[in-house]
Amino acid sequence: MKKSIILWCFATILVLELIFLSDPDLTSFRVITKPLLVSLLLFYFLLHKTEPKTKLFISLALVFSLLGDILLLFTDRSQNYFMFGLVAFLLAHIFYILQFSRERNKNLNTVKSLIPLLIFGGLFFYFLKDKFGTMLLPVSVYMGIILIMALFAFLRKGNVPKKSFELLFIGALLFLISDATLAIDKFHSSIPKSGILIMATYGLAQLCIVLGILKEEKTNISQVP
Repeated sequence: MKKSIILWCFATILVLELIFLSDPDLTSFRVITKPLLVSLLLFYFLLHKTEPKTKLFISLALVFSLLGDILLLFTDRSQNYFMFGLVAFLLAHIFYILQFSRERNKNLNTVKSLIPLLIFGGLFFYFLKDKFGTMLLPVSVYMGIILIMALFAFLRKGNVPKKSFELLFIGALLFLISDATLAIDKFHSSIPKSGILIMATYGLAQLCIVLGILKEEKTNISQVP
């Protein structure tokens, strides 16, 4: 099987997911399309030869992302599904952090790199803090973790191939956009067609992260004598 076929399948499923989101009569089909997105990326990733720890951390990040996707499909039934979904994605980001931190460029100034993220996180938290209610603590912890994930995605700069850095960092930023949109829509005010923006940025985020990791691994393997 050509690996590129999996990416074409991923693109097709993402388009279908967005179509199903746009039509209330078709949303029931999302129980198929939404879990398939990360499942395809996980399958695509596992088909590539990667270093053992990289394979472990990225695979676990995708598995917990898949679990989070499934749980968030049922938030209309109980708030607990949202909470458990949040925990699943928190664990996914922790495994991303574990991998990205292994690739960190120690010559970069961590404090200076953190300032833009702290400003973004601080403004976002100030804007929504009164809307979180009983979810204040778990959402705050999640916000902190995803900002750390984005930080370590940036700290790979100069220590990995340029294409790998760019793809993965774009993925981290898209994850921030997706989660920020979800938080605003859920806790502040409804955003028209927010689901389309959330899933489009989320799907592309996961894709960019996986491709960024594989781009680095491909370069490392090609450099082995």
